[in-house]
Amino acid sequence: MRKFVVLAAVAGLLVGSLAAPADAQKKKKKKSGPTKTERTVEGDYALPPLIVAGTCAQSGAVGCVSLPSTSEESYVTASVTDAHGQPVYVSVSANTDGNVGDDETYGFFCGETTQPLVFPPGTELHFWIGLQADPNVTSCQPGAATTGTVTATFSNLP
Repeated sequence: MRKFVVLAAVAGLLVGSLAAPADAQKKKKKKSGPTKTERTVEGDYALPPLIVAGTCAQSGAVGCVSLPSTSEESYVTASVTDAHGQPVYVSVSANTDGNVGDDETYGFFCGETTQPLVFPPGTELHFWIGLQADPNVTSCQPGAATTGTVTATFSNLP
């Protein structure tokens, strides 16, 4: 009986030593470089903007939704869901000099972005909904906004 126990122990050690190197080879190597992080934020607008100006806030704004980015984020993709279910024109800008009105435009889209928009980290972005001079320029039909939601995904990499 004693020989059987010793033989079983030796066989167990032998099998274990052969299995360990196979498991070690299965471990995946870590990717080098930065890791993409994403954060999704929503805001809503109550009415389309006035001809001259609207108000910009994250909730209940008039024609504009304001969404802040963090110091690590410099890309955004976004979509707008309007109550009428049709795509609307959106211009994305910011007030970078602190004066009245936005002075920097980062892009525009119809309904949703096709590529990430790039902006300086830490920028508070203003999504102006439904303001467009000529619908033929952007092919965004109907383009007119009613009420709806802006969903933006901020990230550190495109």
